[in-house]
Amino acid sequence: MPLIGSNACHAWGQCNAAGTLYDDYNISSVTDQGTGDMQFNFDTNFDSQYDYAAVCTGRSETSGYSGAATQQVKFGTAPQANYCRVMNSYQDDNNNAHHLRDTSHFSFLGVGGDV
Repeated sequence: MPLIGSNACHAWGQCNAAGTLYDDYNISSVTDQGTGDMQFNFDTNFDSQYDYAAVCTGRSETSGYSGAATQQVKFGTAPQANYCRVMNSYQDDNNNAHHLRDTSHFSFLGVGGDV
């Protein structure tokens, strides 16, 4: 399947916890929304908030935590046509709670839809 049109990657970026972009495509800026909460803003909007898949990753920096990091689209915040918010969290050693944590590498990928 060719990676064109609605099959293509239309936005990707990687940043640090301060929101400084290391590299990107179609990301205008990154907004630090708080500990472990980043907003990737798009240069060119997607046609709709419902026509792309959002994938996020982050470096596992587990000082004080033995579990791996989890990255996800922010709870209660659907991806928007002009931005997507992502979270980075760790589960504590007793498997009791998730804690938001900053990481030196947040990554975002938006695939599908048209811009």
